Order: sequence, then structure tokens, then C-alpha cells
Amino acid sequence: MINALTFFSAIIIFLLNACDSPKKLQITKHSSENTSMCDKTVRYIVEKIKMVEGGNEVSVHTEIIFNPTTRIINLKADDPERGKISFDTEIDSFDCTLNEKLTAGKAIYKGYIKQPDGSKDFSTLTIEIKDEQLYIKGGTEDKPANFYMIVDKWEILDN
Repeated sequence: MINALTFFSAIIIFLLNACDSPKKLQITKHSSENTSMCDKTVRYIVEKIKMVEGGNEVSVHTEIIFNPTTRIINLKADDPERGKISFDTEIDSFDCTLNEKLTAGKAIYKGYIKQPDGSKDFSTLTIEIKDEQLYIKGGTEDKPANFYMIVDKWEILDN
């Protein structure tokens, strides 16, 4: 059984793996085959994350809101033993080919998490669809995360 300490460690690992050195940030231009979906604010609800190695799953309620209008990605997680975790990623750029029903395509968001001391930790978040399942993962091609989030449901929010 996976306990809350393991979950908390997984969230910390996610944050660390989502962060990348500022020297490696590559700015890309927004491109989209379907800008109507890629330009909408979407809330993703995650109830579990899955470890890449071993396939263990950790139950956790997480909400992630991608808002291209304000250029903010907000993540909120609720750990029953550790409390609530919340942070924003400011979007520098994104490439998006997600279709209207989120059944095909991919979106890669590049940005940074502003730290209390004013420094910035650069990060990449990817939304992708595989085998009719929607996933969100952090990290970069050079430094992939060791787990991914399985999206249970999503909804389009008013901008």
C-alpha cells in the first residue's frame, strides 16, 4: 500500500522533474491545427498518478487548470495527511494540436514556476492522448518525470 508520505514524495519529485535549468529553455511559437480547443481554458481532474517504473499507482485528488488567455497553469493537489499543495506555472510558449473532443493530439507547455525568492524554475508540461486515455506529464525530453497523471475527467471553463 502506498501511503501519504509516498504521495508527498511523488509530488516533490514531479515538481523537481518538471523543473529544468533556464539554460535549456527553448521558446517555441504557438501553433495549432484547431485553435478553438487550444485557446480554451480547460480544467483536468486527476485522481491518481502512475509511476513509470513498476506501475504503482498513488491515489490523489488533483486539479490542473490550463488557461492560455492568462498564460497560467494552476495545479492544486489535496494530500489527506500533508494538506493542500498549490502552485502556478507561467506559460512562455506552447505548441498544441489537441482536437475539440480531446481524443487526439498533443500539447506541450513551456514556462516557469516563480519561487518565493524571485528566481524562476523552468518547466515543461505535456498533455497527450494514448490509447483513448488522456495523460499529463512533467519534465523534459532530457529529464522526463518518473510518473504521469491519468486524467479522469476534464471540462472547458469560461474564459
